[in-house]
Amino acid sequence: MASLAAWLYGCVLLCAVARASHTPLSPNPPRPPAGIGKEQFDALVEAIGAAVVRKLDARQAKGTTAPPAAPAEAREDELEGRVSEFVARSREALAAFPELARRLIALLYLVREAGAGRSLSAFLAV
Repeated sequence: MASLAAWLYGCVLLCAVARASHTPLSPNPPRPPAGIGKEQFDALVEAIGAAVVRKLDARQAKGTTAPPAAPAEAREDELEGRVSEFVARSREALAAFPELARRLIALLYLVREAGAGRSLSAFLAV
């Protein structure tokens, strides 16, 4: 039971670190690169957009369209297969690290010592 709790704490810790390191996207539009004026940048964006539209129109005229989407049942079966494969591979990965649970538990004790007796959530909130 302690190893499960340590594993869960480790997952929560990894998620917290991943979330903290994520930088949100800027709501401002991109700035033109150095040496290009705003008008040139806007013209470049328009030219690229027009080229993409022409290319898509040419593909559609040739009759090369994307294959039809798979039925929902096939996608669900594929998803189930991928999830079961992931679970099987994760078990193998965890078995390759027999000392992982012990180290995660030791990490929790280090957090408590460094946090002056605070819990893990209080330590991460600071």
